[in-house]
Amino acid sequence: LQADDAAGALAEVGKILETHPDIGAAHYLRGEALRRTDDLDGAEAAFRRAMDLEPAQEGVRGSLGGVLLARGDAMRAAGDEGGAEALYREALENIDAQLAQTPEDVASLTNRAVVVERIGGEADAEEVLKSLEAVVEVSPENLPARLRLANAYVSAGRGSDAYALLDAAP
Repeated sequence: LQADDAAGALAEVGKILETHPDIGAAHYLRGEALRRTDDLDGAEAAFRRAMDLEPAQEGVRGSLGGVLLARGDAMRAAGDEGGAEALYREALENIDAQLAQTPEDVASLTNRAVVVERIGGEADAEEVLKSLEAVVEVSPENLPARLRLANAYVSAGRGSDAYALLDAAP
């Protein structure tokens, strides 16, 4: 699946699914291609179908969680806080399931921090810190994660931790 040719990938996966509609991996690839074309509804449906066919397929739950996060953001922007909250909670459930399979998956770790932050609440502030710390631990060169964690430290009144984190940046 080439990042710059989602339409070509969709065509190829479509051919496979015409003759083999029960291949979970093909639905997963279709979901990734649809996500790259910003068809979040189509991507969600494809990821769900992939999970139905192959529940243990690595990566699909994290991808579904990422799509649900994006859909939640769109709902929040449209003023539907309740709908956004429900999607964020389902995203978190899927991301956590992905992390149970692949605990060092940087995308899932990052999305987890974002979802917990979106859900909000004072108790979740510590959870956001833990999620971001996990991202930086697994991917120390990830500067956006470092900056987000430093910002979270400052918000939590832990300025010295923020300075130490930024000083230790590669």
